[in-house]
Amino acid sequence: MVRMFKKKIMAISALMVLLILFFISVYRAADEASYSENNLDKSKSHRMIVFIHGTFGAVVGLANFRSLLSDKLNGTFYKKTVAALRKKKFFYATQPLLGLGLVAFKPSLECSSKSSRCAIKPISQCYDFIADHVVSDTEVRHYYAFGWSGLLSQKSRQKESVRLMNQLHQEVLKFRREGIDPQITLLCHSHGGNVALNMGIISSLIAAEKNELLDVVSSDISIRENTNLLNKLPVFGAQKIDSDQKRWDYKPEVPDWHVDQLTLLATPLQEETDFAVVSSFFNNVYSYYSFDDHIQGKDLVSTKKFFSEQRFNRIEEKLRNKNLFLPPKLKQLRIMCNREFSRDEKRIISRGAFLNDPGHKEFWFIVFPLSLNSSAIKPLPVVTFCPLINELLRQEPLACDVDINLSSRGSFLNLSLQHHGCKNVLAKYSVEKTFFENLRGALYQWRQKGFLSQFLESIHVL
Repeated sequence: MVRMFKKKIMAISALMVLLILFFISVYRAADEASYSENNLDKSKSHRMIVFIHGTFGAVVGLANFRSLLSDKLNGTFYKKTVAALRKKKFFYATQPLLGLGLVAFKPSLECSSKSSRCAIKPISQCYDFIADHVVSDTEVRHYYAFGWSGLLSQKSRQKESVRLMNQLHQEVLKFRREGIDPQITLLCHSHGGNVALNMGIISSLIAAEKNELLDVVSSDISIRENTNLLNKLPVFGAQKIDSDQKRWDYKPEVPDWHVDQLTLLATPLQEETDFAVVSSFFNNVYSYYSFDDHIQGKDLVSTKKFFSEQRFNRIEEKLRNKNLFLPPKLKQLRIMCNREFSRDEKRIISRGAFLNDPGHKEFWFIVFPLSLNSSAIKPLPVVTFCPLINELLRQEPLACDVDINLSSRGSFLNLSLQHHGCKNVLAKYSVEKTFFENLRGALYQWRQKGFLSQFLESIHVL
């Protein structure tokens, strides 16, 4: 009797735990859905802003270097460790990062004991404030994060791009059921950009896109690998559903939607994905880089080419050999900080700028300077300035290969634009510095406490 009673108690306890977990999952799904579908004012345009992080725990991959080179990571120490690190809240405190998959969230500068671990909240709020400064109030923005494995693996990124495409498709359908056709902006850091770029390849394959530029610059290896991936995928409804991510592993439909703005921040450009910028799937592509970023061009592991690149030199050369040119929808943007501006000559003076430009980390992470006066923009990452830079580009729509300088002078933050490698300023945009000082100061409440946490925060790059 006692043994039977114990079994009943255990069974009831297990059932209660399952019910609790079920209601928690339902509540979370309802909460995310309610945020996605709120504010659907049909008199305004709607934009989905999606943050896509980069490689995660790449340094750990050195323990399985041969596996990295062969791109066979199943069962490796590297893959298991990255999966475990992915759950550590410390890594959420410095960059726009949430859980796996496409997750809706609400930006916020309020720092509570729980939200303080998610830097995506204040970073996105700063982005939103800056966007409000330059965009009219006729636009409603809906914020998401796409989380993926973060493995330094070409095959992994190809697989994750399928998941991203399928989840974006379902989200677009939700808006369309409300009579709204949303625009999509993807903000991608490092190899997160290659996850997004690979969607352009998949779209071209499943839609059988006819594109003269694509035929010239595409990589045969990449086309073959993505074709094999698509051929192995089941149709919708036949996929495995034993985990949240595997339920998105099915062959995508031919998309009748496009990515309006693809923003690549310090993305290592590789022959496996760089050609996707000419795909009609992307309406506009903004590729940010800095000569003080010493990581973007150093990936020799997850590409067949010896090194990755910072600029689209490979496909530009291929097109030039056929008397063709890079499409004007592609903007290559070198980011500089604190260059001096000569008012008399309207020129940029570069002296004293060594290591002032953003590194790989400053494009995406919150990086706290020694003092606010020692940096023009820190601790704000470059990603928060994208709306301002887009506004600057509108002044010179034909300028596609440019240098952007952000400098703090007097009571203004000044942005200037010139052709790449030239000093003559083509366009300028200024904003009162007090606007940014308030945002920069607000980020300090999100700084981690304790010497060890701050030390790890300062050295965490990948």
